[in-house]
Amino acid sequence: MRRVIFYVATCLFFTGCTTQQFEERILGKHRDLVEPKSNFALVTFEAPTLTKFMWEHDTIKIKFYESCTDAKWGINEGYIGGLRLSTKSDIGNKKTIKVPADHPILLEIGHMAKVQCTGKFIWTPSEGKHYKFEYNLDGWSCNAFGVELKEDGGIQQISGLESFKNKDGFFSTSGSTAENWRKCSKIGDPGSGGS
Repeated sequence: MRRVIFYVATCLFFTGCTTQQFEERILGKHRDLVEPKSNFALVTFEAPTLTKFMWEHDTIKIKFYESCTDAKWGINEGYIGGLRLSTKSDIGNKKTIKVPADHPILLEIGHMAKVQCTGKFIWTPSEGKHYKFEYNLDGWSCNAFGVELKEDGGIQQISGLESFKNKDGFFSTSGSTAENWRKCSKIGDPGSGGS
């Protein structure tokens, strides 16, 4: 808690950061990814297993990061935005968006409550390509995968895609990727070609 207070005070004193910047970078408050107007790839996200449970809408989050981080208190450092898929009719369980091409993207997709069940990926989208990531929840376990959609309607593996998955689903403490999958000391800086 002291670190957060120190960060807020330092941030306000030296850079004049706004509450919005603090909420996005430190607390991870959702903001939509700003789609590029040029030099982009298309990505379709789908969650076919989302279902409405009684009065609760099932929602998964998709977060995009542009960098790794070793910060202990700035866990959302490098966060550039996200989107949500939901059983709410105005959101839906499938969406296609534009993402920046030719730059590494760190992507997390899934249920991001205190106990996580997510898929995590690092890859560099190529301009003009179309990718698809799918997230499925089966009981207490989850899985996510990504493919490249070919122009002829086929699919193929995404070149250079790295995948980090929770090992045993929602209630596992062995899924060490939940907190440290973006650590530069573990994965190297994706922008520099790895470690």
